[in-house]
Amino acid sequence: MSAGCPTRALAKPSAAPTHKVTALRTFAFPGPSIKLPPVETLVAGRKVAVAREDGAFAVTREGWYLPRRHVGAIDAIENDFVAVAERFVGTPYLWGGKSSLGIDCSGLVQVALNAAGTGCPRDSDMQQDGLGRAFDASESKKLQRGDLIFWKGHVAIVRDADTIVHANAASHGDRDREHHARRSRASRPPAAKSRRSSGCNWPRHSGHAQRAEPGSRDDTVPRSGFALTRAPE
Repeated sequence: MSAGCPTRALAKPSAAPTHKVTALRTFAFPGPSIKLPPVETLVAGRKVAVAREDGAFAVTREGWYLPRRHVGAIDAIENDFVAVAERFVGTPYLWGGKSSLGIDCSGLVQVALNAAGTGCPRDSDMQQDGLGRAFDASESKKLQRGDLIFWKGHVAIVRDADTIVHANAASHGDRDREHHARRSRASRPPAAKSRRSSGCNWPRHSGHAQRAEPGSRDDTVPRSGFALTRAPE
């Protein structure tokens, strides 16, 4: 042992995680009752080491009791990352946030894609540059569920031909339009460059997609097949 590392500074290695939180958020209780004051709040994606089950609870190595239906196998993969993003609708906007306690636009994309087993950079500029392939002009006019639309400093996920889902802070302070992750109807912008990744097989949908005007940050969600849409500078 190094002379510069006192024994009291050492700790036992933690147990390897076996499960992850699949609910948007859950509580960890000190015993098998939801009437007990929780010891921790856990958010979606949090990895835990489950030692055993006790009725309706999964018991972690730390002795925390988590509602069993709020956790899943650590390798569980969601089938539709857009549906994951939709669960966050109503979440308060938080710059740098990536949980149901607060989330930003690129955090929403990253959390949703990661839940579906797809690696994703953290920031929207890296997402724009690092994900997918370039669209041609005809593809840009037929966006699908799961396509991504980019503006400068912002990203949204296509939900269907008319709507997108994204985390929006542009209307902060507006009483009628609180800043949060939301769905909204889009208006058609100028032609944009687009990208779509290979290897994604969400079902395709027919119809014409509309987008929010660049800079408006209006909320909406378009369609399937994972892709990126790049608005002009």
